[in-house]
Amino acid sequence: MKQRKNGEECAATRSSAQETTCIDILAAACVDGTVIVWSVDTATSPPTFSSACKLSKEHTVRVLGLAFAVSKNGDATVLFSGDDNGQVCVWRGPPPSSLSASSPPEFIKVQSVNMGRKLHDIAISPFGSTFGAVQWEGAPEVQFWPCNNDQ
Repeated sequence: MKQRKNGEECAATRSSAQETTCIDILAAACVDGTVIVWSVDTATSPPTFSSACKLSKEHTVRVLGLAFAVSKNGDATVLFSGDDNGQVCVWRGPPPSSLSASSPPEFIKVQSVNMGRKLHDIAISPFGSTFGAVQWEGAPEVQFWPCNNDQ
């Protein structure tokens, strides 16, 4: 989903964290390369947002793809971000069971890979076992990789 806020184009994606508490994670990627992440209590109307966690200085151009996964053992939320220069960052966040709308989720970068070509979008399979990237420079190409989702 793309939105405009204060003249900036942002793309948003959402990850279901824990249905019993109705806490989700929402991430938005902006044209300046900043990725912003919130915890969201969807049981309230309107939803209640935590303060923002800004993941900046890793991407220097617009981020075109965001994807969430949960580690195989459930001890971490994983966020993937991909930018216009072909850089993919992998971020480790809190376990879904510890999310709270009263505090922002903290993410740290655990890996960065440059794909060598512009990225159009990225995706992670529902169980976090396969990562995909769409590159769109010249002929479109989709690549897939297995994920070590133990971390």
